[in-house]
Formats: sequence, structure tokens, C-alpha cells
Amino acid sequence: MIVYHASKHKFSFPDYKKLVANRENHGNGNLGLWCSIRTDWIKGFGKYTYKLDVRDAKSKTISVNQLMKFAPDNDFVKKRDELLEQGYEVLKIMESSGSVDMIVVLDFSAIGLFVHCTEADKVETRWG
Repeated sequence: MIVYHASKHKFSFPDYKKLVANRENHGNGNLGLWCSIRTDWIKGFGKYTYKLDVRDAKSKTISVNQLMKFAPDNDFVKKRDELLEQGYEVLKIMESSGSVDMIVVLDFSAIGLFVHCTEADKVETRWG
């Protein structure tokens, strides 16, 4: 599955510890690497855009409403650990329309191709 991530930070491959340390907004960012199938949804999240090919074999789908109640104690790190223990690699977020436009990569080993897209449309490639 091809998805996109945007960040204020330039990096060669996602690192969960750095992701948690650099999180500035919502606690749900501690679930993992948030990505979208739509590039227009991520533009406001940072000037660095990444294209990922994520393995889709072990995923859990939840609705946006379920996400709001997903970690009642707002401990998304704990919730991520629980999902990983259950064998999930990816969390799919289903919109009210029924479409899945956002995912959260829980297990970064599920990332195959990781590409940093530069402003000049050049790419740097790294395999996970």
C-alpha cells in the first residue's frame, strides 16, 4: 500500500523514539507514523514529504469515532504496545464515508520502500 507522510523534520527512516520525542500536538501521534493515501491531506504537517510502501498484511481498522475513545486514559504509547502485542503492524482509520484515507504505521518493519521527495522532485531511496 502506497501512503504519504509529511514532517517538519528530515530523516532517512522513521524512528519511533524520535517520533515520540518530537511530537508537538495530539497524543494520538504516539501511536506511530501517521500517513495518508492522499498527498493533499498532509501538506500542512511539514515541508518534508515521504512516500512509503507499507505491508498491509496485519492491520486493524477502526472508525474516527472509535479513535476518539481508543485510549481512554490518553496513553497512546500503551495502546500502541497492546496492538503490537496482538500482532498488528498497521492501524487503518475509517472515515464516516467508509473509506480509509489515513493509516498509522505501528511497526516500522512493515515499511518496505521509504522515499524522501525533495522539492525538485528528486528522490532518495531507502529500503526498510
